[in-house]
Amino acid sequence: MGGRTGEVVAGGTGSGSASELLATLTTLGGLPVTDNTPEDYETLAIALGAAGDWRHSARWVLDGWDPSVDAHTLATARAAIAGWAGEGESGVIVYVYGAALHGAEGLIAVPGPLHSYLLCVSRSADGTDAVEAVRRVVLACPGENWCHRDGCPDADFPEAAELLASIVTTGDVAGTANQDGGWRGDIYQRLYGTSSADHYSDSVLDCLETELLGAGWVELERLTWEGGLEESLLRRGNHCLNAFYDPITRQLRLADGKSQLDGLLDLLADDGALTGDDEYVTVDTSEHVVERWGTDVLATVEDHLRGRIQDLPELSVPVQGALLGLHPHADGSLNAPESTVLAKEQLTVLARAGGLLGDK
Repeated sequence: MGGRTGEVVAGGTGSGSASELLATLTTLGGLPVTDNTPEDYETLAIALGAAGDWRHSARWVLDGWDPSVDAHTLATARAAIAGWAGEGESGVIVYVYGAALHGAEGLIAVPGPLHSYLLCVSRSADGTDAVEAVRRVVLACPGENWCHRDGCPDADFPEAAELLASIVTTGDVAGTANQDGGWRGDIYQRLYGTSSADHYSDSVLDCLETELLGAGWVELERLTWEGGLEESLLRRGNHCLNAFYDPITRQLRLADGKSQLDGLLDLLADDGALTGDDEYVTVDTSEHVVERWGTDVLATVEDHLRGRIQDLPELSVPVQGALLGLHPHADGSLNAPESTVLAKEQLTVLARAGGLLGDK
């Protein structure tokens, strides 16, 4: 704490120190940090209104001493983090909040001598992952005697008060449920924690395909690779699409699927489903072949052999982006209540960037 009196005694000695650095550093992850600009307020208001499922940290506690009045102080704080997606943008937002008990002044609705603040990053609306800056609004500063930069600019962001109050309220419930056993802890862990779910959860590609099927695309093939990588091949008219999702990096890649059809040709050849010679190959449409491969796959391979499958001009360069704010444990599923809505918003942006939804 900059050599000032105080020690984090719960929640880990690094929690309060890390929080204070985030509240005062001028760059984070190599990106500049903006403070309290009108653009910050606008983006943060959108982010708060479009945030998905909030995850709350453990509460950390700071015991201190205020030498100016010779009194003990007790500050408690926690962090909440959520993904957000709305109005063509998406990103991650962090809210650090708390309160204090001062030996002379009593209960105080800010976590002095800690900061209370919002951090936000946003992705550009065209579906790329360029993040230009980290936006920050400091809602409460402990003042020059505690602040690492000797005081923060005042924020004028009253629009956030109602939304922030609801985050604090849910944080109290989350803290109680998560530290308790029994059915409460089980529910919290299933929705927001690390426990394996015993029920079916949609994956990101499930959510993407729901959008694409409504725009006329038909699934030809769906594969899951080692490590949980998922891949899907779809067709609409004379075009094919390859969708590839890595749950570890949260990267979704949309590319022209025409080249994937050569792999299908090899599989059908190995399976004996192609007939003819090198000069003119045809697809076997006997009953057992149709039952094994399906009419959509066989018709697509036949069209590919005859040169009827065309390149997707919008995907001459693949569209790729990271889905932000999903379940933090890299299982690729959409577990929490708002995760499907959050994923759908971001997937729609990426699909439209690739021209895959038409006029939808």
